[in-house]
Amino acid sequence: MDAPRRDDVNNENSLPHAALDSSVTDRRTDNRVSTSRVRSALCSSSDCGAGGVAPTSTSLDSHGAAKQHQFASSAVSAVLSVAQALALLGAPAPPMAPPAPPILTLATAALAPPVFTGVALPPPSQDRIIGHQSGVAVRIAANTDYGRVLDGRPPFNVRPPKNVDISMKELCVFFPNWFQNPAVVCRAFRNGFRRRQLATLQLEAVDEQYNELEMKKAGERLQKQVSQGANLIDGKDKNASFDLTAFRRAKGLQNDLTANRWLLRDEYPGQSNGATWRDMTLVDIASSVPRVNWPRGGDRLLLTECLAYAVRHPQYDLDTSHWDWIIQHHLQHVALPPAPNAPDNRDTEALARLF
Repeated sequence: MDAPRRDDVNNENSLPHAALDSSVTDRRTDNRVSTSRVRSALCSSSDCGAGGVAPTSTSLDSHGAAKQHQFASSAVSAVLSVAQALALLGAPAPPMAPPAPPILTLATAALAPPVFTGVALPPPSQDRIIGHQSGVAVRIAANTDYGRVLDGRPPFNVRPPKNVDISMKELCVFFPNWFQNPAVVCRAFRNGFRRRQLATLQLEAVDEQYNELEMKKAGERLQKQVSQGANLIDGKDKNASFDLTAFRRAKGLQNDLTANRWLLRDEYPGQSNGATWRDMTLVDIASSVPRVNWPRGGDRLLLTECLAYAVRHPQYDLDTSHWDWIIQHHLQHVALPPAPNAPDNRDTEALARLF
């Protein structure tokens, strides 16, 4: 018998099955099992005809089977990842490399401003009473005769927001000097607050509520402010005698909790010393009180929300001339705590809740 050609020896599939030894038969069986696994994996992730089954022919000869095996192996290399192929053959997959860290640029690292949807930012106020120097807030120190609580706090003539309720706690926490204005201090006493209660709210803002000396000074300050303020409102000399109980009985509750009708002392007859409403940067106002002491819950209204917005966006240099702009364009969807039903108002509800 002629010796088989070299090509036939190399192609084990072309030899008769009887001429193959057991080791060749086992290797071919393993290859066919692997090929079947791979073909199933390919058909599950690609279009292999109707029903996801790869078209095959039962009449393929042994040489065609070898070609099919070679095609399937090539397809595995092209479609499956190394990890998937090794998993199919039972070998452990190589460890995955960690993702590359993001490339930081000036554009990605910078604080991205919010989208204003065409709403132009108003220019800064030309009537500011303080500003920034080298990025550090400069504050006007108030008169310290009536307690250290007023040190570095916004002065009495900082412009308030209009057409929105201002909670009593917002007044006490951020603007204790506003109580120099008659309408503010008289509102507090008309709605039931007493000196020690107001002093407590003012001192809590700067963690001085347990300082009895400061508490005493704050109470004396509030007593003088309400007596002089009420006399100015009634058209009397500010130093005339004053009866708080009679004043409360005559005036009743103050249900207007906005700043729409506030007047500075200098705007009352005989009190003109030249003071006018001025503007102050909102970040400076916010920084005068630790964030943990800010009003929350039923006491957090739009004034506090405006300060929080300014702190989140310091690059816009917002001041008290921008109250309305912030509220109209960025706080329209803020859910505020509901106001109580009449005859109560936010002040009387806060008094009952806080004390």
